[in-house]
Amino acid sequence: MLGPAVSPVSIRKRAATAALSWLLRDEYSSAAAAPLASPRTADPGPGTFTLVQNDGQFSVSGGSLQIPEQGTATWGDLGFYTTTALSRATGRALHVRAAFTSAATGDRFMFGWSNAQDASYANFRTPAVYPREGRIELYNVGYGSVDAGDYATATAYDFALVLRSTGAFCLVRGGAFAAWTLLWVARFDSVANLYPSLAAYSLAATVDRFRAADLGTPWDGDYGIALGRDTFTDAGGTSLDAHTPDVDPGGGWTESYGDWEIYENQARNVGSNPGDAGWLATLESGAADVLVESDITINHTGSANGAGIVLRYTDVDNLWLVQLNWTTSELRIYERNAGAWTQRASAAVTISAGTPYRVTATAHGSTITAWLEGAHKISYSAATLNQSATRHGIRCAGAANNRHDNWTCYPRTFTAGAAYDQLEALRA
Repeated sequence: MLGPAVSPVSIRKRAATAALSWLLRDEYSSAAAAPLASPRTADPGPGTFTLVQNDGQFSVSGGSLQIPEQGTATWGDLGFYTTTALSRATGRALHVRAAFTSAATGDRFMFGWSNAQDASYANFRTPAVYPREGRIELYNVGYGSVDAGDYATATAYDFALVLRSTGAFCLVRGGAFAAWTLLWVARFDSVANLYPSLAAYSLAATVDRFRAADLGTPWDGDYGIALGRDTFTDAGGTSLDAHTPDVDPGGGWTESYGDWEIYENQARNVGSNPGDAGWLATLESGAADVLVESDITINHTGSANGAGIVLRYTDVDNLWLVQLNWTTSELRIYERNAGAWTQRASAAVTISAGTPYRVTATAHGSTITAWLEGAHKISYSAATLNQSATRHGIRCAGAANNRHDNWTCYPRTFTAGAAYDQLEALRA
């Protein structure tokens, strides 16, 4: 399964949703034998595709594009791309509904926004969805892949890749994901002209939606769906609890333990070590299931130094923590229950003092997952403590002057409101 089946959290924004104006729309309603003619006119349109069928041939039946397994697995021999580019625009979304027939070793397939007209994987941006040997990966040329979970065979998944000014929101619905779920927020790549494309390798699949449209508010802003965000831009020396976040759901930061201040447009811990809990600052988001990211810099290399993302905080003795740990060079997941720390997962990493690293964490039902720079994924699937807590934040430990920047909290799931309505219109 792709992820845990849980009761999703609604985001708070609500608005009426107008019908989408399609930029690209192929729904494969008319049967056609292999090989399909190229160029192909999208059905019902608009849009035109160039098809590459050098090894294997496309056909349409049962309302789906049938994609065969290649005889000899080679990127570039089977795929398609639009004959004209779509320009990057914030909120511009590519929707693909697909099912995959196998999860065997060597099975691979890719679709998304490409910056070139070819059927190869080599030009996908933003990133692309990359089903691979039973896993859903998100691939961006030049930046590698993010492991986003498992897929079930013979199960239809709706994917949405919603462009930002740089990068994209990557979402899925289907299988274990009963609700639209934010898999990842990509922050690389701002290529201006993009071609909706698909590249087959060795994984047989069916596709019955391949479409693009512009979504409105809140998707038309880079942080329109954020529950909280802070670039910590303020006068040096400003106390964190006197500072207003860039996106503030109400109430701002609480310095939950120890002292914090703004310094060089970052949040840093100051003063003497407050104790075993470390320095803690939290913000109310209104959601327990979230995706949180922060750029973390460890400036001190002494014993017990580290910094991380706080999840599902209720008080200084009860919380979850994803920590970049200097002492052991590890990314760790900790549970703090009744004042006692318990390490629940870890992965060895390489970090350098004074260098910022993007740490990303998700809380989804009873599963906590973490990544460092999109890699070194770790998870803990029995995170039942504080499962409904909606405060999240930042932590530092050891010595003062470790840093956080670009802290952002997004909803993990969407079941109501303007963002959900737009996704459902895309999926309809």
